Amino acid sequence: MGRKIVAPQRREQIVEALFDCLADNGHETVTVKDIARRANLHYGVIHYYFKSKDEIVSAMADSIISKYERSLLERIKRARLASDKLQAALDFLVDEFIFNRRLNRVFYNLVQMAFERKGVRTALRKQLRVYRARISETIEDGIRDGDFAHRDSSEAAALMVALVEGMALQWVIEPRSLKRAEVLRLIGETIGKHLSDSPK
Repeated sequence: MGRKIVAPQRREQIVEALFDCLADNGHETVTVKDIARRANLHYGVIHYYFKSKDEIVSAMADSIISKYERSLLERIKRARLASDKLQAALDFLVDEFIFNRRLNRVFYNLVQMAFERKGVRTALRKQLRVYRARISETIEDGIRDGDFAHRDSSEAAALMVALVEGMALQWVIEPRSLKRAEVLRLIGETIGKHLSDSPK
């Protein structure tokens, strides 16, 4: 009985240890022993809860998606107007996926792993779909309320996510070149223009 109560907490402890390892080092160098050491657990305990490093990676990706989706929804719900909700979503994505150094590093480690690991690729695909869906819903509300021009909300959401990801990649390569206010302005103006222009 005790193990069932401890299992979710122990799994989360292991997932958090992997997150810390990836935030500090590249994924190529992180081993299950490193994860165990970071979690203050014996190496064998890791294998009791997870069959492989890939399984821990998939659990971590799912954990990140759940945590940040909740945070995104909370930010969006605080605003009343669709334009304010969209700005809240943009603020969240910029703060977390560009300027949150640890998350940014973990995310790009996951992107690298996704080229070779189907489970990671599946988790990242899910993450992109979740964010695009939440942004698309917000844009749909704005179209319905007359705040935005009639556009394909899915395309507009994909554009916004692509702009954030592009800026995030630039920040990884040259962090001093981007300032938060500048990034928000550039993405906000691009999305604003897209949503105010009628399609041709």
